Amino acid sequence: MTASRPLSVGSHEEIKSILEDPKNFKIKSPFTKSRLEKFSIHQREQKGVIEKTIDMHVSRLEKLKDWIEAANLEISFDSVQLWLESLTDLTPKTKKQYIFSGQSFWKWAMKNDDGFKTQFKTIAPPFEQHEFEVNRMEKRTKLKRKAFTVADVKKLYQACKETKKREILTDLFLIGAHSGARIEEICQLRVEDVIDDEGVLSFDVYKSKTEAGVRYTPVHPAIKPIIERLIKEST
Repeated sequence: MTASRPLSVGSHEEIKSILEDPKNFKIKSPFTKSRLEKFSIHQREQKGVIEKTIDMHVSRLEKLKDWIEAANLEISFDSVQLWLESLTDLTPKTKKQYIFSGQSFWKWAMKNDDGFKTQFKTIAPPFEQHEFEVNRMEKRTKLKRKAFTVADVKKLYQACKETKKREILTDLFLIGAHSGARIEEICQLRVEDVIDDEGVLSFDVYKSKTEAGVRYTPVHPAIKPIIERLIKEST
């Protein structure tokens, strides 16, 4: 049998206050300082995520923590949606980055924190299935875009291969074709942005301009040799 730990003075006072008036009960956010520290260590040491990305994750989660506790709400899809709606000064793109941080934390906690898993295993992941508005300019741009046909793609790839001194362009073409990333995203990738995401070699795309926003993108087996070569040959 595990020995019980005595309550702290602060806990005694909190319990006494709640017994005197149930309205004094305050919901505690699951984003505790201890969990955020462990999450940061896991991202850094196990997944190889760069410090800048980790700091952004923690900052966003701390803001959610403060809002949830001030509103005295349980963590849920509805409370996360209310929180997103309160961020009136942020663009949909930035809100998607906040959701990505929440998803990363939730995924980690459900696998690595027994207390968290026991507490939240019966609720649906609160950071999934959120929808974001699309501005009119984005809608017009989407309507104008047409996908390449398979024949178009083959023709472009063959042209890359047959053009002298265009090996970099060929690599870029293949990475784009097998990742769905924009040319700007691919060109900004560095060695430290290729991480181990739960045993899957992935791109840590944190400067995204796409609808999917910031994300981890698994490296397709077809381009894995290219990525491994580029890691050895460049930064």
